[in-house]
Amino acid sequence: MKKITLLLIATLVVMTAGNLSAQAPIAHFKFDGNLVDFRGNFTINTTTNTNHPASFTYVTGHDGTLNGAVMGIGVSEYFETNENVNITGAADRTVSAWIKTSAGTNGTRTQRGIVKWGNEAAQQKFTLMLINNRLRNEIQTGGVSAPANGTLINGVWRHVAAVYDNATNTSTVYMDGVEVVDKAWGATTLVTVAAPLWIGNDSGNSGERGFEGAIDDVEIYSAALTLAQIQTLFTGGTLSNKKVSSTSVKVYPNPVQDQLVIDNDEVATVEICDIMGRKLSTNTVINGRLSLGNLSKGIYVLTCKDDQDNYMTSIEVIKE
Repeated sequence: MKKITLLLIATLVVMTAGNLSAQAPIAHFKFDGNLVDFRGNFTINTTTNTNHPASFTYVTGHDGTLNGAVMGIGVSEYFETNENVNITGAADRTVSAWIKTSAGTNGTRTQRGIVKWGNEAAQQKFTLMLINNRLRNEIQTGGVSAPANGTLINGVWRHVAAVYDNATNTSTVYMDGVEVVDKAWGATTLVTVAAPLWIGNDSGNSGERGFEGAIDDVEIYSAALTLAQIQTLFTGGTLSNKKVSSTSVKVYPNPVQDQLVIDNDEVATVEICDIMGRKLSTNTVINGRLSLGNLSKGIYVLTCKDDQDNYMTSIEVIKE
């Protein structure tokens, strides 16, 4: 009986730990020297978006990674995806990012967008933004702002997140793993529409809410993350429901001129993106090899997936 009890306890512990990590983002822009979504679902529109940041730069990220964050978004500029975010209606969702506001900017842009998608119509948009350096979650024609203790200090990296929970019809805003404000929407129903993701702006009524400062590690989840999961993101952990490979994925030679060897027989396909996040092709791995001879010289991000289209890992490769 004692052995059975211990077994049940152990099982419950494993299940609890599994539930904590049972979510993976649908998008993850690391901005580590590129504009690639490391989940492989989104690409950045650099061709028809006339408001694409013209002079942005890569700066040191929140974790000390050199060229690990983006900075230099103009007042009317933003990064826009080619694909729509299909978290619509009143579906659960979470947006997460690391931000560092620039000093002395409150007087020029009191409202600054971090992440948004949707339309400029009642309850059709979902936004995480700043007003006077206080976090705010807007659903269009309504929103919830952090109190004074939710004010950001310029020049300091902060982890920020907004969670919408359909079961309670409530939005919750977090900073550095701590809840700063929540709001029950009552009779108001979210009707968010599918639209491209914007990073670094919120259209508002003027389209002039460009983010002043640095942005890093933007993640979008199609789930209402718990406090424990938000704290995991803040402390540097990861949430994942991806298939775990039996062995790590290794590639060589790197740099490569033509044939790239992929030392993992579970990798079935590879999506190739350039450093601007543009998806170039999806290639089938044949006998553990991938032909890259047709690519121009440069840096590319390879997203590896198994035969069930499960994400496995993303790897930067230099083409000579």
